[in-house]
Amino acid sequence: MGMQMHKSRRARIALAGSVIALATASSAAALQALPPGGQVNDDLAAGIDKTISVNGDDPTNSDVVGGALTAGKPAVPWAVFRQQERNGSPPPQDQIFSRSFAGGAWTTRGIGTVGGRSSASPTFKGSLNFDQGQAGEAPAIDFAGAGRTVPWATWYENTSGTGFGNHNVFASRFDNTGDANQGKWIFGGQSRGTGGGGRVPSLNIHTDQGAENPSVAGGSAVDPTKPGPWVTWQETTNLPVSGKDQIFVERPIGPASANCDTVKPAGVPDATGHVPAIGGFCWQQTGIPRVGSGAADPSLNIDPTRDGIEPDIAFTGNQDSVPWVVWYEKGPSAISGLQSNEMLFAAKGISDGVGANGGFHWVSVGSQLSGTLDMTGTNGFGNCAASAANEEQCCLNKNPLKDAEDPRVAAGAMNPANPTVPWVVWDEDLGGVKQVFVSRLVGTGASAHFQLVNNGAPISTGANDSTRPDITFSGNTPYVSWREDIGGGVVMAFAGHFVNPANPTFVLDESNVPLTPTAQADVREPISSSRIASRSTPTERHARAGPSGRRSSCLRMGRARAHCSPTPTSRMLR
Repeated sequence: MGMQMHKSRRARIALAGSVIALATASSAAALQALPPGGQVNDDLAAGIDKTISVNGDDPTNSDVVGGALTAGKPAVPWAVFRQQERNGSPPPQDQIFSRSFAGGAWTTRGIGTVGGRSSASPTFKGSLNFDQGQAGEAPAIDFAGAGRTVPWATWYENTSGTGFGNHNVFASRFDNTGDANQGKWIFGGQSRGTGGGGRVPSLNIHTDQGAENPSVAGGSAVDPTKPGPWVTWQETTNLPVSGKDQIFVERPIGPASANCDTVKPAGVPDATGHVPAIGGFCWQQTGIPRVGSGAADPSLNIDPTRDGIEPDIAFTGNQDSVPWVVWYEKGPSAISGLQSNEMLFAAKGISDGVGANGGFHWVSVGSQLSGTLDMTGTNGFGNCAASAANEEQCCLNKNPLKDAEDPRVAAGAMNPANPTVPWVVWDEDLGGVKQVFVSRLVGTGASAHFQLVNNGAPISTGANDSTRPDITFSGNTPYVSWREDIGGGVVMAFAGHFVNPANPTFVLDESNVPLTPTAQADVREPISSSRIASRSTPTERHARAGPSGRRSSCLRMGRARAHCSPTPTSRMLR
């Protein structure tokens, strides 16, 4: 995909009817709406004008997670979204906002930022943007920190200045410590230079390259009692092929880091000779260096000569200790013999203590073959890129020769006695029609591989395209949603669940939720778990997080993820 075309889409995007929520884990067919409280994007004083649409550009305009600021308290929906602003001269740029459901109503979270270019004099009081003169795009949110009580948001925006001049990924945390910054969003990361005005805590591997579509997940492969925010995204590089998007992952170092002197990507020292740890955090790149100048950049791409697109991240295993990233690759390969169709891949992070790797390397796990993402093998990019046969066995596609795209990952297990594993959903060309498939990790150790569920058949069966799926767990039950063209330009949301842990089989629950036509908004339809199966009361059902405390209560709502409503026709994000 490379850099997106940034359209000026000011038409009103009506998203009513596109939210599906799970009422309970024990009653799979009981689909109900999430907390009432009116339209989510509605706080004019903070800069959120409810009469203006959220932005409709793909791949995402919002995200929602279930969480609580106090350990042990019921989790509630926290939304982050990309809000359009009024036209002007020059026109205002899209802003990132966060709101949570508190006290029976949606409440803006954060009035002001710390460490941003617009922190001193914000135009929009509630905006999270680093620079409010630039558009914030593709936001994501999750909880991390002690007791999972710290919300972290990430997004990207264009950053000007010497050494910048391109899209940069940012991350900030919500301050609830009762200090002078109470209620503000605090940027985190090493200073990458001033960028024409103030220190810039960019996550980019290279700040002059375009970075897009970040995803964040809280977890730790070293100390699961202290989950931190891990961020993955796509970013262009100059080598081995100029302008190709690579998948990168960074882990946090902090809080209370004294400096980021030895961290990569390298920061810029200040007058003291040290690299400032803005907000007390640094971002450490992970993986074996494989691409870029001097092969110094730790790309996860199977084939770095193609574009790695729209990654997603989740933590699985006991206490969320195993990071997994999924993505797809597209475009013609510059390596003779390798594929050029769209292919899905998944990789797990393994702690190795090697400083050059940022303490971790990544292993691609496919349906038949695994391989370390290093510089070995026939083509110099690891075992999975050594041949077309290896590449096909390392992918997750139902048919490695057909196009597959838009994967999403969730952690879960249908048998409560087993540790959670990654479940992946995507759409793939089947006989000229896009259908939805689901695969899960089976086996352990060297025999671990992904295996299609539903007896290998798609869970969608329509004669027209089914696209933009999403997946989550409610207790030990996996749920999937997608959008489907039922003919005549009419698009509906479909949702269902799996039964039979020994041989997961899909059961369709819902197929008649009307959606905005794909031509206007190609959105991922949300599926959300609104409670923990092991404990809840009727008054808590709307606010509970999933078994890991992550990605629930309006869970992962794709480009429409930040709106929750009491009924399918209620006012939401518009």
